Amino acid sequence: MTGSAKKAEEVTIKSYNPISQFEDVKKIWNDMLAKCPHSFFLSWGWKEVWLKSLPNDCNLSLMVGFNNKKPIFACFIGSQKIFRRGVFSTHQVSLNKSLDKSLDVLTIEYNSILVDPEIELSLETFIKRMPIKNWDEFYFPNIASSNFPNIEFNTNFLENYNILRQTTPSYYVDLKKVREADMDYLSLLSKSRQKKIRRSIKKYEKLGDVRFHVAQTLDAALVMFDELKKLHQITWVNREKPGAFSSDYFYKFHRDLIASRFKNNEIQLLHVTCGQDTIGINYNFVYNRNVFCYQGGYNYLPDRHYLPGMMCDYFSTLYCADKGLNTYDFLEGDVEYKKSLSTDCNEMQNIFLQKKKVRFVIENQLRQIYRSIQKNLPEKASFELPPRFLRSPSSTAIRLSWSTVSIVFL
Repeated sequence: MTGSAKKAEEVTIKSYNPISQFEDVKKIWNDMLAKCPHSFFLSWGWKEVWLKSLPNDCNLSLMVGFNNKKPIFACFIGSQKIFRRGVFSTHQVSLNKSLDKSLDVLTIEYNSILVDPEIELSLETFIKRMPIKNWDEFYFPNIASSNFPNIEFNTNFLENYNILRQTTPSYYVDLKKVREADMDYLSLLSKSRQKKIRRSIKKYEKLGDVRFHVAQTLDAALVMFDELKKLHQITWVNREKPGAFSSDYFYKFHRDLIASRFKNNEIQLLHVTCGQDTIGINYNFVYNRNVFCYQGGYNYLPDRHYLPGMMCDYFSTLYCADKGLNTYDFLEGDVEYKKSLSTDCNEMQNIFLQKKKVRFVIENQLRQIYRSIQKNLPEKASFELPPRFLRSPSSTAIRLSWSTVSIVFL
């Protein structure tokens, strides 16, 4: 603990209902944001739209720690009895998630407890003082150590619990490095990746002019978002998977988020076209000069030398570097595609804090057996997607120096 740290006995914890006590929750959360490092997913812009999207009976509360009537830490806690694999009944609580499957289709990353930087919060204090007592498992989803600076998980207190950690990389591009390379982003990538991107650009240019469209109005952003949805669903249906937009809640939440935050310059819709046809669309968040690449919709062709996703990320990265932003973050996922386009990497963790119970021992052993079997299964054959082209409106082009691609502001 530092000299300014608040001791456990000095902390009083209070819970708030985010539906019935919305204004109180708004004030406390914004007070904490003003002094705590945080990502877009913890910003009030995201939280406000999220809270307003929840049903009245959602079992979610805001837990706030006070010292001398001042909030020193805050987080949302979801609480739910769940059945995993239809067998294991568990009372789970979770950090900044509702634990309702239909609502948790939203992915949050760089998750954390908002903690006053002047204190070090003991996890023992946090757990013991939490109003919910009869939980079996505490779930901390997508925690990044860079956003969790004041909480220590490795304490003697935790010897009374089982801790499961799932660690995955979160790759990103340091946009300062792109600018230092005189906007030659390709020079920061492997020779193989450079070759593939150059070949893809040349193949698209044979079909027509490549243009990069930037949504400058809310109406243009919503049009792009709806086209992204169509492209995304075509891809995943062809892969025999539901796709993110199979959830009406997911779609409505993000349309409401765009409508709410576009005017604050926190939303990017970036659209790459070839002639009159779509190559792909990226949906990004911009916060504290960092870009979070959240979702995309791409128009795949049978020839694998056409790389629509890579084209979109390549031009989006250059655009964000040119705008003087700090990072272009591909977010959580140990995927070769993300790694190949990145310059740096963060670490993301899913942490499960479990009380020592027999059912968890059995479940964890079965999970290990299942993963062992999955590793030994043969890989599925790759799936080629059919050509799909959607029309895109034409506009006046403004040419930027970092590329021969035309930039169109809509």
